[in-house]
Amino acid sequence: MKKLLLLLLIFVLVLPMVGQGDSLNATKITSKHKHQIDLDVYFLGVEASFKKKISLSVFFGVGLGTTMLRSTINPGFELDGFVEIARIRPFLDFQLSKFFHFETGITFAGTFSSSNDDAGYSVGLDTGVFFGTKKLLIGIRPSLLFYKSNDGGNFEKPILTTSLLVIKIPLTRW
Repeated sequence: MKKLLLLLLIFVLVLPMVGQGDSLNATKITSKHKHQIDLDVYFLGVEASFKKKISLSVFFGVGLGTTMLRSTINPGFELDGFVEIARIRPFLDFQLSKFFHFETGITFAGTFSSSNDDAGYSVGLDTGVFFGTKKLLIGIRPSLLFYKSNDGGNFEKPILTTSLLVIKIPLTRW
């Protein structure tokens, strides 16, 4: 047991020193652009977003748009949905690799519910998973929405929705 602890201690002390020699000669890889404007195209909707780089692989952004169809995911698979008339969405975009992006954010929207036939607003949590290249990303963006109608009352139970397919097109980088 003592030999195992001694060996472990040697690895803990020596390994960082050995790894340091390589990092002194390595060049820091940074992206040339710090800002980006994207266009997200939904099945029946569109969103424009502005992103600012806050670290090497993380962007903070704000999106403005509309989604004419967000289908709900329910156990009965009944056709139901929401129309987001106007929406704002602050989010974080994590670039996990050259071809893979992950987004998470909060959605605030003026909403029309097809199940209740009434208008109101919704607040929710968005997550998005996108695959692609620098020129085009394809993915899906499910959301957990809390809907409140204008007639009054409290927020209803959360509803899991999806935007079906999202095509993300980077327009400008600077």
